[in-house]
Amino acid sequence: MHAQAQSGLAAPGMGVKGLLKALSDIQHDACASDYRGLRMGIDASCFLHRGVHGCGEALLDGQEGDAPLFGPLLEVCRALRAAGVEPLAVFDGGRLGAKRGVHALRQLKREDNTAVPGCVGQRICAV
Repeated sequence: MHAQAQSGLAAPGMGVKGLLKALSDIQHDACASDYRGLRMGIDASCFLHRGVHGCGEALLDGQEGDAPLFGPLLEVCRALRAAGVEPLAVFDGGRLGAKRGVHALRQLKREDNTAVPGCVGQRICAV
């Protein structure tokens, strides 16, 4: 049984709830080249998370190599550099108290996914 069903909570989203809406009045469409000559912070954890989903089975099988894991992060860094922007990879800090419930639900899902024998791939990526 999935943790969501066990806990009765909705599936958690990434990030801080309502942040984009709160910043909507200062957002605008832009190209990376608009920031040529500047340094741009990128959410490294987000891109590493994408890499884990792309090579989850290989990681679980203990296969050597880290290219698939770092692929998405390296791709965005290459694209920014090609546009003349210097990427600065930023990793998440400590846990936010406001997301305590989200973290608890994620932990339940991790435990649920690891408790199923032979469960690799689709369910492991649901974390």
